[in-house]
Amino acid sequence: MGFATKPTSFRQPEMQNKFALTLVQNRFLAKKNIVELIHSISRLENVNTTFPQTQTIVP
Repeated sequence: MGFATKPTSFRQPEMQNKFALTLVQNRFLAKKNIVELIHSISRLENVNTTFPQTQTIVP
């Protein structure tokens, strides 16, 4: 029983370094993620708010 191998001409796509963000990029990502996190937790706790409402509540 043989396994298929990758062709020799296959190249992995260039990957961006996700851990080398600027301070501005880090702050933007943190603000974006905190709103999504709060919205997800509120939905888990049966708080009926929409995502835009959560964005308005969280500064």
